[in-house]
Amino acid sequence: MNRKRPKPSDGALIEAHALLLLGSIVYRAGGNPLGVFFGLLTYPFLLAFSRAIQLGIRAGMRGRPLRNAVRVPLYFSPIVILLLVNHFLPDPPNQASPSRSPSGRYVMRMSIVGNRWIVSIRGGGLPRYRDRDSDFVGHLSVYWHWDRQDRLWLYNSDTGGVYYWHATPDGWQKVDWGYGHTGSKDDGTRPPEGLFPDYARKQVHG
Repeated sequence: MNRKRPKPSDGALIEAHALLLLGSIVYRAGGNPLGVFFGLLTYPFLLAFSRAIQLGIRAGMRGRPLRNAVRVPLYFSPIVILLLVNHFLPDPPNQASPSRSPSGRYVMRMSIVGNRWIVSIRGGGLPRYRDRDSDFVGHLSVYWHWDRQDRLWLYNSDTGGVYYWHATPDGWQKVDWGYGHTGSKDDGTRPPEGLFPDYARKQVHG
C-alpha cells in the first residue's frame, strides 16, 4: 500500500523561500551592518513575494492558463523592477570601477578573481600594477578612493584595514596604512574622507 508523503504547509514553504533569499542578502552584505539591516528590512517583502509565487503557480495548475498568463507575470513584476533599478543605478563614488585618478594619469579597476578582490592600475594606456597577493575576500565589501596626490586608498570592511598604493620610480607600492583612523605609518598621509562608507565615516571622521 503506497502512502503519500505529507506535503509541507504553505507557511513552511513561504518561510523557507524567504529565509533562503534573506540568507543570500546577508551573505552578500559581508561585514557591512548597513547591508544586514536592509536585508532584515526586506524580509517581509520576501515573504510576500514567495507567497505570490506560490499563488501564481497553483492558480496556473488549476487549468486557467489564459488568465494566469497575465496574472503570474504580474506577481513577478515587483522583483523584476527592483532588479532593473539595482542594475542601472550608478555605483557609489567609492565603489566605482573603473576610476580615474585626479590628475587623469592613472585608471584603476577592481575585479573579483576567484574569491579575491584584485586591484589593477593602468597608466598611459599600459598596465602598471596588479595586486597578485590580495587577501581581500570577494564576497565582503571593499571601498576605494583616490586622493589629490594620485594615491589609491582602499578600506576593507571585513577587518577595518586601510591600505594605499602610490607610484614610485620602482613601480607602484602597496602600503598597509593601519585600521580605521589609526595609522601605523608616521608618513603624514591621511585617507580621504570619501573613502569610507557612511556607517564607517562617522566612526573615522566623526
